[in-house]
Amino acid sequence: AALLKMFNPYGKIVSEDFLWHTRGPKRGEPRGFAFIQYSTKETPASSTKAVGEGHKLHLTGGGIGQTSRSAKIAAIKNKLKSLEEDNSRTKKQKQSDNIS
Repeated sequence: AALLKMFNPYGKIVSEDFLWHTRGPKRGEPRGFAFIQYSTKETPASSTKAVGEGHKLHLTGGGIGQTSRSAKIAAIKNKLKSLEEDNSRTKKQKQSDNIS
């Protein structure tokens, strides 16, 4: 709610997505970042300039409307690949620890 109050004065917010830890010891805690979509393309740049002092802000995108379906699929595939690689490294590490 505080994040929305901070960015709401700069334009109409169409959607927001707050990310939370879904497992592990931090389950239910915020991950430390969120996504906000404004109704116009120009609004994000002006809001980050105004709000950005003293805060670490990163602006990506810039298109109007929802992320394309193919972009969402590509992002999910990349995340899945990353998780599989992490899992593979963890298994190899456990196997080498058991052999030692």
